[in-house]
Amino acid sequence: MDLRELQSRMRETYGARDAARGVDATFRWFTEEVGELAKAIRSGDPTELDGLTPEELGDLSFLQGFVERAVHDKLQAAQPQTIAHALADSPAGQIAWSGQLFGDAVSNDHIITNVAIYWLTNTGASAARFYYENQHAHHPSEPTTIPMGLASFAFDFRPIRRFAERDHANIVSWSQFDRGSHWAAHDAPDLLLADLRQFFARFR
Repeated sequence: MDLRELQSRMRETYGARDAARGVDATFRWFTEEVGELAKAIRSGDPTELDGLTPEELGDLSFLQGFVERAVHDKLQAAQPQTIAHALADSPAGQIAWSGQLFGDAVSNDHIITNVAIYWLTNTGASAARFYYENQHAHHPSEPTTIPMGLASFAFDFRPIRRFAERDHANIVSWSQFDRGSHWAAHDAPDLLLADLRQFFARFR
């Protein structure tokens, strides 16, 4: 069942929660199906950095360090078929790929389960193509308009509110936590669940 079929089975009002690259997929889904949500683009104006606090500049520096060192998204966005052969041909390749991504943030059982899903369904290659397709897709430039919430966890990329409000016109919830990471669903599920509940409660 894909997102379109899922949407058709839901009530008129519904929401979605995503993180990392999943956010891009959700943006595209709402853009195509609802017509209200558009993926924002960066303006590239260097004066946007004027007036940022030392803490905000530190958050940007942390993000820049990740962008410079990360290879998984660059490789899959440029030549997804290259890594696809290794992911589809060898479970050891899939374990190595997923293991370096998760590191010690999740349990070994979680990593093995994650790898097994890709391996047994032979979807490692097709999943990798998302990065390429997203890189080459057309992204509307208007700010988003549907209600949006953000949960920022301590050991993950920290958002800059000024930029968020520039790209998203209807932010109704903004939460920052002193624990949790990029894998908050695993290391801070209580915070994530409570934040989701408080966000969606306003729409009942």
